[in-house]
Amino acid sequence: MYYSTTKYSGLESSIFKGLSYQPAFDYSPIERIANSYNIQHFSNAKIEYKPNTKVSYDIPFSKNYEAKPSTTYTHISVNDFLNPDRPVTQFVGKSEEIKHYIEEAFEKTTGEKLPQHIMIRIVTKEEMKTLHEKNKGVWSEGIMGFAVNKELPEIFIRENHLDALMLTIGHELGHVFTKSLANQHNEEAKAFAFEVAWIKAMIEHNIAGLKYSFRLDFKPAKNGLHDVAFSFVKKCLEKGKKAIDVYWELVKGLLTVENVYSFDYKVF
Repeated sequence: MYYSTTKYSGLESSIFKGLSYQPAFDYSPIERIANSYNIQHFSNAKIEYKPNTKVSYDIPFSKNYEAKPSTTYTHISVNDFLNPDRPVTQFVGKSEEIKHYIEEAFEKTTGEKLPQHIMIRIVTKEEMKTLHEKNKGVWSEGIMGFAVNKELPEIFIRENHLDALMLTIGHELGHVFTKSLANQHNEEAKAFAFEVAWIKAMIEHNIAGLKYSFRLDFKPAKNGLHDVAFSFVKKCLEKGKKAIDVYWELVKGLLTVENVYSFDYKVF
């Protein structure tokens, strides 16, 4: 296994048990950032927000306390985000080979250390098929990775070249870093928003030497889910929002795909 299981701290336990008060100075940087959001802060934005949203301590920041067991998310396409003229990167077959890159990219994306309870494994295609079917997934040859969001999340990535691996890991981390959202479109938008923030961090800091490996101007296949979710994220970015802000606003319920699409934006 790649990451070991760790016990939750007293602070984390108190947050997620819904205690009414916790000193602000005890929060980690990302918790302070996320808790600082409020609807008034976005009053001038054209994007619509869910009314009467209650913001409380039941939002998980670094642990997935309320994630439904065996909520599985599969990542198929990686080529859309990859620059066709990129240099060839190393082939990776073991998690330990890129552990430091994952940790660096996560910290540059979120401002936090990668939670140690998230397990990330790189496996062969045959192992991927077996694990995917074991988790009640329908196998396809194009599957590059999948994640199971539960109390101790698991991410399985098919062995590949470094740039493709890092993309898939970023998307799946977007699913399991926080609990699953009830709405499928919001959940996929959440993962795409995190992935875009992840890519931008890798480009800005040239993590793993992948500065020239990525692009952000792509169109997912029109399947009614991924295209709608990514178009939503793209629309938010066009309005001047940062990808990581879109992620946290989706997590907290301040921003939803339905609210945006019911107003001024059409996908098809």
